Amino acid sequence: QDLIGNKLNDMKEKHKINLIENNTLYSYSLKDLLKTINISLLSNEGFFFSPKIPHNPYTGLQFSNHNLYNIYFAYKNTNLPIILSFEHYFLSEFSIKNFKKSSEGILNNLMIDLNVKNFTNNDIIFWIKKMFKLYKKTPPYISKDFPKDKIREIFTPYLQLWFYIKYGRDESRVFWSKRLLKQQIIRFCNYIKKSQNY
Repeated sequence: QDLIGNKLNDMKEKHKINLIENNTLYSYSLKDLLKTINISLLSNEGFFFSPKIPHNPYTGLQFSNHNLYNIYFAYKNTNLPIILSFEHYFLSEFSIKNFKKSSEGILNNLMIDLNVKNFTNNDIIFWIKKMFKLYKKTPPYISKDFPKDKIREIFTPYLQLWFYIKYGRDESRVFWSKRLLKQQIIRFCNYIKKSQNY
């Protein structure tokens, strides 16, 4: 089985990988393994880039460079989506110090997107209220019965812009995020106002 209990036998061979660590054979779904590597490499503390060396999810021990190369070349032999963080880690010769120094600016937006994606529903509601108040707009009333997945779908793009503004490293993106977020909040408030008048 893979990390979430799916049967490895049902997967294509090139989407599976076997690795030997400390004389023990471990089998993985390549897709799941890349996901855990991406999360490690985009680790942060309060939106400040703090990448972690990828580790074996079964043991918690750091992968050897030998097996990181095995994972990388197995992944490149598939049609799986590009994992930008892993690409840069490979170019850094799997040195976490070099990776952090050379890739922080490039991966900053991905780190922000991952953080927002992992927000709880309560986090999302908290930041929505804070964001609207900053723009001197009344925060939207969100009923307890309103579907939580819908709240996430509607406001995730707003929160991504908000955190690009707060923690982004790309000055051009920060500038355009400020303009776009202001426009979107005004548009949203106007839409709510019109709907209340009907």
